[in-house]
Amino acid sequence: MNKNYERIFEGYPSYPKFSIWRFMTKIWMKEVFEKASLNLSLNESFLRILNNHREKNIKDSLNNNFNGLNRDENKVEMPKCLYISLNTRRK
Repeated sequence: MNKNYERIFEGYPSYPKFSIWRFMTKIWMKEVFEKASLNLSLNESFLRILNNHREKNIKDSLNNNFNGLNRDENKVEMPKCLYISLNTRRK
């Protein structure tokens, strides 16, 4: 198909080359992804997963860094970073 296009429309741009994968992706994007609002669902799911992963990493990091800290003996205030809200979703 690409060779015939280049032969018939000589001198015209022929990029990107035709491929069945590109054709099927274009159809999927138009008929499934956009019509079913799948992009909104995927975006929301990605943000939830990212937020959960970020919370877990922060909690693990804080546990590793402040595990040996005994507040009663040292009279040390809790670090302010423990009070940060990790919720970044818009309401």
